[in-house]
Amino acid sequence: MPLVLLFFLSLVAYWLLLRWLTRRRVLTLPRALATAAILALALLDFFLTAPLFLLPKTVWPPLAPAMTWPEVVAYLASPAPGGGNQWWQLTLDLFRTRPPGFWLAQVPFLLAAFPLVRWAWRAGWPAGEPRAARTATHGSSRWRGRAELKTTLRAVNCGRPQESGVVVGGAGNRAWLTRPEVGNPHVLLIGATRSGKSRRVILPTVWVLGRAGESMILTDPKGELYAHAAGWLQSQGYQVVLLDLLAPGRGNRWNPLAAVAQAWTAGEGEEAARLAWEIGHILAYSEGPGTDPIWPQAEESLIAALCLAVAVEAPPEARHMATAFRLLTELGHGGGEALDAWFAGLPPDHPARLAYGTAALSESRTRSSIYTGTAAHLRLWGDPGVAWLGAASDHDPAAAGLKPTAVFLLMPDEAGARRPIASLYVNQAYGALARVARANGGKLPVPVWFLLDEFGVRPQAC
Repeated sequence: MPLVLLFFLSLVAYWLLLRWLTRRRVLTLPRALATAAILALALLDFFLTAPLFLLPKTVWPPLAPAMTWPEVVAYLASPAPGGGNQWWQLTLDLFRTRPPGFWLAQVPFLLAAFPLVRWAWRAGWPAGEPRAARTATHGSSRWRGRAELKTTLRAVNCGRPQESGVVVGGAGNRAWLTRPEVGNPHVLLIGATRSGKSRRVILPTVWVLGRAGESMILTDPKGELYAHAAGWLQSQGYQVVLLDLLAPGRGNRWNPLAAVAQAWTAGEGEEAARLAWEIGHILAYSEGPGTDPIWPQAEESLIAALCLAVAVEAPPEARHMATAFRLLTELGHGGGEALDAWFAGLPPDHPARLAYGTAALSESRTRSSIYTGTAAHLRLWGDPGVAWLGAASDHDPAAAGLKPTAVFLLMPDEAGARRPIASLYVNQAYGALARVARANGGKLPVPVWFLLDEFGVRPQAC
């Protein structure tokens, strides 16, 4: 019975070893075949060493060989003094003493074993898997090798990650993270719906970043990231900000014109103008450049002019995008003469009057089209919920670079028309964080990660 149990345990251990080697890709089908061939070659080596050891005697000296092949075969088949035959006895003696002729007899086997060993080392799974071409005629994409994994990724413990990065894979209790300091730090994740992008990559990455205490700005089309991670991040000491584009009253507030007004108040007129023009660019090109560039360019100019006019001239409590929309709709009718007169009343060097120049130079019919297109872009702030969302700011996007912060931008499909707001936020947050980095020697005190889910359907942010 103990022998049967020992045999059974041996089989189980052998099976577990094979399974472990297979899962680790140490043992693959091509490698198993190559290993079997090497073992067969080793067995052949053992039995043919004696004939090969005697081979020189049949050809040297060339004119008078010491033995012929029939004599070699007869000698090896003859009985040995200690029993058995000379073949077996000579083989054992050669492997025991290893004279110089023995090593010469191993050369053919070593030459035959080299390609088998090389095949076993390079073979992948499954058998016959195509390898990357040496030329880039049809592209140069390929899977990373083992050495490249170690130099471009870092392995961390899944339960206690001590580093930060995007989770791109795992093996056992280890997770592979990107290394932002090596090569291109950006990651593009492509997958069909319900392929596991959020569950297998985004949420594990949020866990890793949360353990490292680094900030993150996330677009959340379904709201699942906020539902799963917000409470845990708050327990880790994070400031959690929610901008809900579907139901603005459930989350925080953010005013795109606050940064313009702050820059102007601080005496940074050029920065205020740049921020206003970026707002105009994002909104005017939210649906693409179109076929005729004159329309988005003129609309961009008018939006920038309205933003600067409101940020500089409006009372503090009215410096928001809803006021800019109201200014256009109330003064832009009737060919825009009232709006022309209002901008003409500003000082000649006023940034709003300078930005309005493109619209002011257009003809009456063209100007009406420009006004209509601009109103269509600003109509978002005619919605009471969006107007309330953008009428004030209860947080500063730049704070993400100073303390652990998680900003969730909820933009479900039902709120598709409001997605330009998310683009505006990402653009202004990036610019604000860049200024914080410049003020701190080119590096943020707290690193910030942009995890932009479904950013391909979001209007451009720059």
